[in-house]
Amino acid sequence: QVPAMVRRLVYLRENLPGMQETSHVVSYLAQLQRIHGVTADDLALGKVKDMTSLRPLSLQEQLDIVKNLQDLDETSLVLDWLRSINSSYSKLNHTQRAQLNFSEIDLYHMQASAFYSMRNVDEALAATEKILMIDPDCQLALQNQKFFKRKLEKVSRIGRNAPDVKTSGSASKYHRLCSEKVQKKMSKKKCRLDRVGFRHYKVETLRRKPEVVLYHDVFPESTVQVLRDYARNKQWDKAWAVKEKYHTPNINVELVLSRLSRTHARREMRNLQRQLADLAKVTGRRPVRWAGLQVINVGLEGMHLSRHTTRLQLVPFEVKYKRSHVAAFLVFMNSAMDGGQAILEKLGISVAPKQGSVLFYYATQTKANSFCPTIGGSLWVALQPLYEKPKDYCLAEDEDQ
Repeated sequence: QVPAMVRRLVYLRENLPGMQETSHVVSYLAQLQRIHGVTADDLALGKVKDMTSLRPLSLQEQLDIVKNLQDLDETSLVLDWLRSINSSYSKLNHTQRAQLNFSEIDLYHMQASAFYSMRNVDEALAATEKILMIDPDCQLALQNQKFFKRKLEKVSRIGRNAPDVKTSGSASKYHRLCSEKVQKKMSKKKCRLDRVGFRHYKVETLRRKPEVVLYHDVFPESTVQVLRDYARNKQWDKAWAVKEKYHTPNINVELVLSRLSRTHARREMRNLQRQLADLAKVTGRRPVRWAGLQVINVGLEGMHLSRHTTRLQLVPFEVKYKRSHVAAFLVFMNSAMDGGQAILEKLGISVAPKQGSVLFYYATQTKANSFCPTIGGSLWVALQPLYEKPKDYCLAEDEDQ
């Protein structure tokens, strides 16, 4: 068994996460803090809402996060982490401090730099003076002290405060939409019951141009659960496709009726396809072709669908239909405990996931569409693209335009 152990150890050494992976993880942590309000104190302890990691982060690991946040220009979060590190550092004894490869002075230098980048010269000067209280002969601190005092004197002569500078770490529209805690109640003026055959559908129109429609309580739990479990097993099999090696699975799992190996999975797949075809009739859709049904999984990092349009078949499939629109149905296969909203950023629309509901929108007209990060589990969504010909007929509502 020794050769097998050697191969495994060599593989682990060659595939340990590097700086690029660390930067990605830190950017996800920044999103959690901005969107869900998770504090640096909780993250340092390994706590995210009701979830707790096996061990807390070390002070060195926390400082590595700070350095990555500096590269991402997340200045306000840098200050939050430095405050948390300072609090923990003050509780260490002399022996524990000596084992670290940074000092309290280093933390105050980083703090002063962060404050100054936010044009908060008063706090930058205060952090610098704390350094001089520890080491009065620190040349860098002495130079910075003179520099910050000159800045404050200049501001005092002008008689106004320095303007705030908007950094790249400020909240984007995506972050603001994901941070909305209270969902808007359904408006009776925008809701109706539509019938196809013997079935009624609860339809809520979120926007008319471009059309965005939410269908409530379309699929029963049995349908979405069977297909969700099937997709999860497929992703697991892809992750361990090669013995002794882990491969990152694709973002999507395509469900093809003829390839479903279980009878009940095929039955629920037919039910889902039939219901989506009925929903297309409800809103007068005339798809020229249906693309393959994709199942995607959204976790702590969230997902921007606009980065995967080709893989998810959200682009026209033939040149002759290049001027047509690509529409899409999003089927929520479970309800996220916290987060997971479907975001149509350009339209300012945020839709909370509810198991069994379906969101319809035009992917080609609303390219900035995403999912918010989820906490307390992951979100499973079935994506069904459909392609429409350019409209060559008049609708009743067009006559008055």
